[in-house]
Amino acid sequence: DSLNAYTNGQQIVLSSALWNGLKTEDERAFVVSHEAAHVVLQHIQQTQFRRVGLGLFQRYVVGRFIDPNNQLAALGLTLIDRRF
Repeated sequence: DSLNAYTNGQQIVLSSALWNGLKTEDERAFVVSHEAAHVVLQHIQQTQFRRVGLGLFQRYVVGRFIDPNNQLAALGLTLIDRRF
């Protein structure tokens, strides 16, 4: 039911709700090319690298000063990760 598209670097996945909601071939081409641009611009690798860094930061820095189960700290790291 969700309108979603994503890529893992190997495949581009579009929800059927999104695909069926797009009215023209141009709209479909735009969504597919947008996801392909993520691959070309290496956004997947950058995201993976950032998440490894945030995980290390959370474990070795935040974890020393804040309870690792603190939801506010987890939310802060999630907001940093999802800055875009």
